[in-house]
Amino acid sequence: MKKLLLICLFLSHISIWAQSVFVGTVLDAETKSPISSANIQIGEKDEVISTNSKGVFKVTLNGEEKVLVAISHIGYSKLFESIVPGDYPNGKTFYLVSESVELGSVEVSAIRADEKTPIAFTNIDKAELKSLNTGQDIPFVLQNTPSVVATSDAGAGIGYTGMRIRGSDQTRINVTVNGVPINDAESHGVFWVNMPDLTSSLNSVQIQRGVGTSTNGAGAFGASINMETSAYDKEGYGEVSATGGSFNTQRYSVGFGTGLLNNHWVLQGRASIVKSDGWVDRGWSDMKSYYLTGGYFGENFSLKMVAFGGREKTYQAWNGIDSATYEMSPTFNSAGALFDSSGNVSGFYDNETDNYGQDHYQLIFQHDLSNSTQLNITGFYTRGKGYYEQYRQDDAFSSYRLNPIYIGSDTISSSDIIRRLWLDNHNYGVTGNITFSKEKYDLVIGGAISQYLGDHYGNIQWARFASQTELRDSFYFNQSNKIDYNVFGKINYDLTKKLSGFLDLQVRGVQYSGEGYDRDSARIDFNDNFLFFNPKIGLNCAIDNNQRAFISFAMANKEPNRSDYTDAPNGDKPQHETLLDLELGYQSRGKMISYEVNAFSMLYQNQLVLTGELNDVGSPIRDNVGSSYRVGVEVAGSISIFDWFAINPAVTYSQSRNVDSRLETNGTLINYGSTRISFSPDLIANAVFEFKPVKNVKLQWISRFVSKQYLTNFGDPSSENDFERLKLPAYFVNDARVEYTPTIPTLSSSRFYVQVNNLFSEEYASNGYSYEWGGDYYMGFYPQAPINLLLGFSVRF
Repeated sequence: MKKLLLICLFLSHISIWAQSVFVGTVLDAETKSPISSANIQIGEKDEVISTNSKGVFKVTLNGEEKVLVAISHIGYSKLFESIVPGDYPNGKTFYLVSESVELGSVEVSAIRADEKTPIAFTNIDKAELKSLNTGQDIPFVLQNTPSVVATSDAGAGIGYTGMRIRGSDQTRINVTVNGVPINDAESHGVFWVNMPDLTSSLNSVQIQRGVGTSTNGAGAFGASINMETSAYDKEGYGEVSATGGSFNTQRYSVGFGTGLLNNHWVLQGRASIVKSDGWVDRGWSDMKSYYLTGGYFGENFSLKMVAFGGREKTYQAWNGIDSATYEMSPTFNSAGALFDSSGNVSGFYDNETDNYGQDHYQLIFQHDLSNSTQLNITGFYTRGKGYYEQYRQDDAFSSYRLNPIYIGSDTISSSDIIRRLWLDNHNYGVTGNITFSKEKYDLVIGGAISQYLGDHYGNIQWARFASQTELRDSFYFNQSNKIDYNVFGKINYDLTKKLSGFLDLQVRGVQYSGEGYDRDSARIDFNDNFLFFNPKIGLNCAIDNNQRAFISFAMANKEPNRSDYTDAPNGDKPQHETLLDLELGYQSRGKMISYEVNAFSMLYQNQLVLTGELNDVGSPIRDNVGSSYRVGVEVAGSISIFDWFAINPAVTYSQSRNVDSRLETNGTLINYGSTRISFSPDLIANAVFEFKPVKNVKLQWISRFVSKQYLTNFGDPSSENDFERLKLPAYFVNDARVEYTPTIPTLSSSRFYVQVNNLFSEEYASNGYSYEWGGDYYMGFYPQAPINLLLGFSVRF
């Protein structure tokens, strides 16, 4: 017993002798200055220690055991280093590399895809966004990515703009900023006109094509766009940007950043003015926007505030132009037209405008619970209010629920009227997720809940004959209430060294109701409840460091939007849609050639597709079409054989069909069989040719081709039916851009650019509509501008 005790005492002394005080010093890798208050975590210990004012920390360790040292500090990349303390009897110096502070990345990563996620996606980083930013709206910034078609009501990429991805319009593209849904809760649309110059405040964008990963907001039926706002800069700065160009286009922007204050605080902001007369007649825009963000960084948590928004006033250009006028006068804009007794245009109302303001507020809390566990909670509130004004000639009093006027033996039952149609809405909620990162898996559990409250009403501003109306009387009112909630869990699990499995399960619920009277005096009364299960599963194979292949299957469900209820053809109640999405992809990354190939098969049930018609305020009308599908192949790549020359092509070939299309005409149901889905071109191809002839100079030639698009769901190239002529012709457009980024000693950075759009003045329309009148079908177009110029600069100091 005594011998055993002596042995234990001896071993304990050896252990004590092995213990020693390890001294570490943390320095800035560039300046070699000490970094105080850096966080130090040793191995799996929960305790976190900090460096003193000289950047020094001390800790007692076993000198012979290897330990992992994790060092972090706001404004620097996190450092992980394995050491044996006994190898450094005189201490060791650790160097941290400075970087931008990227708050919000936890929330963004929760819904973003990475190299292990078996879906098709495209990332655009801050440097590329900066190069693409010439003042045009985001659809035109993204138009050279796979399967994207951008369009502009005013023809020049500023004002009312939109996009389609894989033939799916903006209402079917889920958009988030810092994980917060941006799509309007009722229309499901994204109105970029309310967020002018947002590109200037973005840090990165990820486009996921197809169903994608679970996200917040309306379900993605064509794609999702996840945007992250600007990262914080460690150093303070000021920034000035300006753009000028054709059609009196102007953009002025100023920005600032305080840098990291007292190792904890940061404040950044931007203010912009964007104006353009547009290419089409009176298609002008006058827009203002702002971005403000501030944050506090603790040892293992951060709190970030983000506020951005805009105010816009645009002359309405959403009527487009009929095909006959398009041939003779492509810039003609019928909005605000006043007609004489012979039906000829006698003038235009000068305030036929859209006026809207929208503000987004986000409060983001992030907490590192451990090295492998992170928590994110985001509260948000979106406030929108505005109207569009219209001059209406000879409108019937009955449309405004007004009584006829009797003057002697004359009865006046109509009048010229100026009206304002208002939207007044609130959307607020909370999103959250917790992420677990382990050696073999990454797990995210999250969800969101939000409520939307919207009022729709109209005021009579003026009437030539007033009936019983008073100034600004309301002639209709309806309100909506929508609760949207979801919970999801998704995991990437390493099955082997090369093979990983992906599982993403989401339950989403929607409660949506509306009541009141619409602008046409029709009664609105609906109350729907939906509960959707949206599973996703897939496999990803990392063939080697430069190649991967994947396969995935996903289901998505989506509720109808407001206009599907209010504009339902034949008064039928719209049904929710279901999508089954099969994706198969391969990617290869090389020094000179990189490429990716993605095949997709998207099968829809009860898809709500564009009929080609518009309602009385220019919004597309949709209808359920039963079974339909989109199948295709996307190919994108980069060829860089020389340092001074690169080609970046993207090609999508697809077939979009309604399986069994029927149309009721004059009480007769006609079966058209397999027909084209409207606005779904078979071929979308673009290529960016990039030259770098000398240092700091970059030249780009950009080519885009879009094949013909049908304006209805009843056209078929194998048929000679009446709808075959209702289509947008194919177009091929070329742009050029020159960028110069000189090094100027007094400036932190500088950029000067010239962009020429539609170099060869291709006559084309990227969007349109069809309508029935007098028993025949007609079409309208949104023509795009001929050759036009944008030039500008951006300097930071």
